[in-house]
Amino acid sequence: MAKEIKVVAKDTKTAITQAIQDFSSELKRKVVREEIKLVKKNQKSGFMGFGKKTEYTFKLVEKGSIAEDALMKKLLKQTPDLNGYFRFKFAPEGIFLKIVPPKGNGKPASMHTIKQMVAEKQLIDVDLSEVENALKEGNGDYIKIAERKPELDRNAELEIKISSDGLTAYASYVPSLGGKNLTLGEALKIIKDKGVCFGIDESKIAEMLNENIKQEIVIAVGQPPQEGNPAELRYNFDLAEDKKMVKELEDGNVDYLNLDLIVNVKNGDLLVTKIPATLGGPGQNVFGKEIKPIPNKDVKLPKGKNVKIGADEMSLFAEIDGQIVFEQDKISVLPVFVVNENVDLETGNIDFIGNVVIKGNVHEGFSIKAEGDIEVFGNVGAATLESGGKVHIHKGFQGKQKGIVTAEGDVQIGFIENGQVITRGSLLVNGEIMHSKITAKMDVIVDGRGLIVGGLVQAGKDISAKILGSTLATPTEVVAGIDPELREEFDQIFQEIESAEENLDKVTKGVSLLRKVKKQLGQLPPDKKSMLAQFESTRSHLIEQKEQLQTQRNFLSKQLKGQKTGKITASDRVFPGVKIGIGQTGYRVKDTIARVLFVYSEGEVKLRSL
Repeated sequence: MAKEIKVVAKDTKTAITQAIQDFSSELKRKVVREEIKLVKKNQKSGFMGFGKKTEYTFKLVEKGSIAEDALMKKLLKQTPDLNGYFRFKFAPEGIFLKIVPPKGNGKPASMHTIKQMVAEKQLIDVDLSEVENALKEGNGDYIKIAERKPELDRNAELEIKISSDGLTAYASYVPSLGGKNLTLGEALKIIKDKGVCFGIDESKIAEMLNENIKQEIVIAVGQPPQEGNPAELRYNFDLAEDKKMVKELEDGNVDYLNLDLIVNVKNGDLLVTKIPATLGGPGQNVFGKEIKPIPNKDVKLPKGKNVKIGADEMSLFAEIDGQIVFEQDKISVLPVFVVNENVDLETGNIDFIGNVVIKGNVHEGFSIKAEGDIEVFGNVGAATLESGGKVHIHKGFQGKQKGIVTAEGDVQIGFIENGQVITRGSLLVNGEIMHSKITAKMDVIVDGRGLIVGGLVQAGKDISAKILGSTLATPTEVVAGIDPELREEFDQIFQEIESAEENLDKVTKGVSLLRKVKKQLGQLPPDKKSMLAQFESTRSHLIEQKEQLQTQRNFLSKQLKGQKTGKITASDRVFPGVKIGIGQTGYRVKDTIARVLFVYSEGEVKLRSL
């Protein structure tokens, strides 16, 4: 193999390029600039003094010198910011906790996560003050946080609880820690020794044992006594709830825009009438004993603020003029704050105990906070709306990636563009959702033009629209049937794991290269020896951090397991570029699909024609 190459060229730049090509061809691998060195150049005259050229002599740089120094410096610059993490250790002398601080701009370990893992591992008598001190100091040493309990080394246990009415039996399973697991037969014997003999669900018990389900589950259900007609509350006003909100027009179309979210009443108006209950038949508890029929199931009048119970104790009346609001299953009549113009510099921000009605627009940069409902007859710009009840924006919400609407109840809007909506109820849109982030605890319904394009739309139950995505294959994600808050936490953990794996790969390459240099030279220079120690420390940190994140991910995954309900309807078409999610199962649309229903079935997202 040639260690030197001679090149004749008109200038140094051309000579270097040719030398790299020649060395690469000779070595049968790509040679980089740092691996060659110019050692000599001689002037060569041409014919009769014309066409003078220079002969350049290059040689390969010794391994472990210039090229590897350059690579080491590059790797050192790429050393990532590292998040802090924690780890438990169980020993005969006690339970210990190590908290490793972050590096660079990484995030520290959180007390919330540590408490979550303490609960998951069922640790008791933990000295939280020691944990807090360790979080402050964060020196990476193990500290004792609790005494080792003998019951940590135990056989599996099954605790049975019976509800006070005898109709439900619960089981709490504690998996073995070094001891013996329970068989299904042994578990059934424990249950029957407690006297439970009726309504036992053996499949749930088997699942609990096989999957080590630690939380309390129902393992037997009795037959409740048959009720007659329960007490009933008859409302003397239109309930703006669920499908009762939707109006059908004379032409057969559905009006999702004018749903009368706010119900006005006058002082003395009858709000609710109570109808008494009647007698039913007997039942049977989990012990096999008969339960006598309940004479009646009563229900209280839902008395809230500014309402009174009538003299017959069977009626509820308004005490003031105002609008009806549901508060924790109670009916209140609250006053209304009305702005006849726009929310702007003339009004300032609004913070009101009752309902708020805006007859004009809400301008960019302003906020409205109401304990009751918020109704805006105009448009909402990049503003903040926070409601303890429902929100109704008659026209549109143009958030400019800054505006946000949050509500405890349902939200209905004409259209949404570049905005964020978070609701614990349902979202009803009479137009389109474009490039926005939507989080609904219940359903998302997009009527009218019925378009969802760009951004993320997620609902705890169902999503219904006419068109998903666009002809431009705009990235659009639509997810139904999963708790949005739980999914967001799970996705965050997943991203942190991916980041840790990427950083671990970089650092591992640095360690491998330095060890190779050490093997070639016999020992490393002091600066590279320090560099190797730093890389090895960083790698250990990342390995433990990744393991801790995976533990958190598995913990959240158990909670997400089973969330497979929900469906997504596109009554017109779905374009390529749309990502469909039902629970934790995904489906990417590659071709245009007309009139389709997406559901979860047999472990995957299935398509059904409408």
